[in-house]
Amino acid sequence: MPAIDNAIKSKELYKENVDYLFEDGKIVIIDEITGRPAYGRVYGGGLHQAIEVKHGIEPSPEGSDIATISLQKFFQQYNSVAGMTGTATFDRIEYRSVYRKEVIVIPSRFTSKRVDESDVIYKTNEGRLGGVIDEIEEANAKQRPILIGTSSVERANEVAAKLKKRNIIYELLDAKHHQREAEIIKKAGQQGSVTIAAKMAGRGTDIKLGDGVEELGGLLVMGVERNESRRMDEQLRGRAGRHGKQGTTQFFISFDDDMMRIFAPEWTVKALSWIGWELTL
Repeated sequence: MPAIDNAIKSKELYKENVDYLFEDGKIVIIDEITGRPAYGRVYGGGLHQAIEVKHGIEPSPEGSDIATISLQKFFQQYNSVAGMTGTATFDRIEYRSVYRKEVIVIPSRFTSKRVDESDVIYKTNEGRLGGVIDEIEEANAKQRPILIGTSSVERANEVAAKLKKRNIIYELLDAKHHQREAEIIKKAGQQGSVTIAAKMAGRGTDIKLGDGVEELGGLLVMGVERNESRRMDEQLRGRAGRHGKQGTTQFFISFDDDMMRIFAPEWTVKALSWIGWELTL
């Protein structure tokens, strides 16, 4: 039955502060690409109402579809379709097969000075968070600006709690604080700034570096876990080293991450230890 299916989905699959916010007694969907609240959007098929019931509020009236159209067919209604993004090459096969559009790479005006460090892998999320906070504390002591990217509001709050215990001042940019987005981004490239951003991809604005920041190595971007989409990871990387400026990026992975649990077999940790590859605790 659809009602039972929606009840199970709302309880087990759709998580507060990850997929949606519970704000002023209402369910607000978090856009999976931009990380911003998608006011006015609702889950279809009764799922939205099931989530409302989960939070103990009166279910809203369920809407009905008058007509539907696929995105592909919708875009084909236009005579000319074009767009520009720094990460289109990762989806060039989709653009060609689905939209019949080719991706053309425009060479950068400046030579990239960004350094993309190798991922650091931890056995547990707690170990990963401790390692991330240590790295932040070290860079912050040198006054280097830091941007910490997470894939959810929940993870962003975990990092914020750890920073608070270390008395490190930070700004938090997520679906709950989107009204202050321009103000937060404006300060993110200044000396000593620490910014936590949930789903930074798609913010659509440059982080301008303050005086003396290039001498410190530029903006340091730290990805706390990988996103499901490689393109989103590259968009996060792209916040550093823009316009030929200095910058460094690095991702921190834990075997507790959903992606690792899905794609990495349970014996992976034991096998890596057996061959002599010691994982950070």
